[in-house]
Amino acid sequence: MERFWGLLSILIIVAIVSFLGFTYFFQNNTNSVTTSEDTKSRSNEPLYSKQEKAIIPDVNLLESFKKGELLTTLHLGKNKESLTNELGQPQKIEQKGDYMIMQYKDASFKISQSSKLNYETQISGKYVQNYSIKQVKESIGKENSSILFEEGTNNGKHYLTYTSPSGDQNILFESIDGTRVDYITLSYISVSGSN
Repeated sequence: MERFWGLLSILIIVAIVSFLGFTYFFQNNTNSVTTSEDTKSRSNEPLYSKQEKAIIPDVNLLESFKKGELLTTLHLGKNKESLTNELGQPQKIEQKGDYMIMQYKDASFKISQSSKLNYETQISGKYVQNYSIKQVKESIGKENSSILFEEGTNNGKHYLTYTSPSGDQNILFESIDGTRVDYITLSYISVSGSN
């Protein structure tokens, strides 16, 4: 009889440990994207600068691209002082002929020397890696069949680019592995003054 109770208690302990292990490993883990629902929920995370200030507010990037609403969201048209006041000092500033690059942790801004305004914003990091090239094309193209995508490979990176519905912005998605988006670059077409 003692042996029976010993085996029963071992079985109960094994059952409890198994249940706890199952719960731990199969809970909703927000650190890894496993389903489209996880991807959708994480795509609303803000992107932060070095000073932990949001570079991009809580918006869904793909929805915003579809509606052409990212002009101010991604700080196009802002000057260096305005960007510094909003985001803090950049990690690095580079002078490149007729433009300057302000580099933050997950974003860079290209400032024209002639207009003194940001005409190109590039974002990277885990925020943009929630998206795949295929997802971008399907999501944006489905709602606006007039969008013409250009797709190809450049310097070993797969790219997808198109002009925004407003006609004054060029949007470029780049992927190192050909699937997951690593960089999104949004630039003015008419105001840049240089490239």
